[in-house]
Amino acid sequence: MLLKDRIYSRIIYILFISTLLLAVYLLNMSYINKPNLQIRALINMCQTIYCIFFYHNLFKNITYQNILLEPSFWIVAGLIFFSCLSLPIYALNSYIKQEFPLIISANIFSISNMLIIIMHLFFIKAYLCTIRLHRA
Repeated sequence: MLLKDRIYSRIIYILFISTLLLAVYLLNMSYINKPNLQIRALINMCQTIYCIFFYHNLFKNITYQNILLEPSFWIVAGLIFFSCLSLPIYALNSYIKQEFPLIISANIFSISNMLIIIMHLFFIKAYLCTIRLHRA
């Protein structure tokens, strides 16, 4: 709804299709029984690009409305939060496992689980915004 500009919507559509095809190709080329965190890092980087496009368009076309009551703002905030902070953890997966003891590397990867929980808290906030919008 907020991406009313046709150029931005087409750019995001093309990026989404290309990212989806690349992710499916890379997932098919990797081993299925073992998660490939470098592919997850690539997907997170693409999610960050989508979120930046969204924020650029949102702040360019901002009116005098309160964006804190907009559910899409909270969803994109949760996605960019998770994508940006988990990107280094996923990208440096093999280095962390080789250079650190098992207990430390497990604790480093538990940070990504905490980031997922915080991302879902952003999603819950977005849901609560939709409930308030329907009551008003």
